Amino acid sequence: MKVYNTSFSLATDERTEISDITKLVRDCVQQFAVTTGIALVNTLHTTCALFVNEFQSALIDDLRSLIEKIVPERDGYRQVFSAVFSDFYLFDRLLGLGAADLDRQAQRWLAELKLDRKVTVEHGALSTTALSTGQRKRLALLVAYLEDRPVYVFDEWAADQDPAYKAVFYERLLPDLKARGKTVLVITHDDRYFHVADRCIELDAGQLRSRHSAAGSAA
Repeated sequence: MKVYNTSFSLATDERTEISDITKLVRDCVQQFAVTTGIALVNTLHTTCALFVNEFQSALIDDLRSLIEKIVPERDGYRQVFSAVFSDFYLFDRLLGLGAADLDRQAQRWLAELKLDRKVTVEHGALSTTALSTGQRKRLALLVAYLEDRPVYVFDEWAADQDPAYKAVFYERLLPDLKARGKTVLVITHDDRYFHVADRCIELDAGQLRSRHSAAGSAA
């Protein structure tokens, strides 16, 4: 059995957009001259969904109405979360942050994250994002801190950090967020730091297991 892998990108311009990708999938199959087999199509982000259906206007209108009903444009819950995912994207500006002393706050966190000698902030613009993966993740963490939202999600954030800075993240930065009354969800394989959590939920062989941590009682 032969397995072929390829990818394609699709640009969108609207908040909710429904696109017919039939031709894109067909082109991917044809480039390998495959006549018989199975085409497996997946998307990287939970903000995308795949549907197998006829591309008829009435069906599209119904689907759009359903999406808008499930996720209304003005839902405030989206402003509760600040996240740094493993496949994060880093803008060169601090978007959506309007604090009067934004530059001063950013410079303070740059120093805390040991980036003040590599990056500066002026009028909300980062001087550079051309950094190592670990340093770019620190910049993403800077943005999350400045957003100052109630709930934080960090997806394997420490995976690209050196051991010294992993310790800073788990033993200083996360407890600081907790002390400020934030709820923090950390997805990690760093079992040596599981004791920092108030509650650990492990995924083992497809099964969820919950256990208490030395840091506190389960929430």
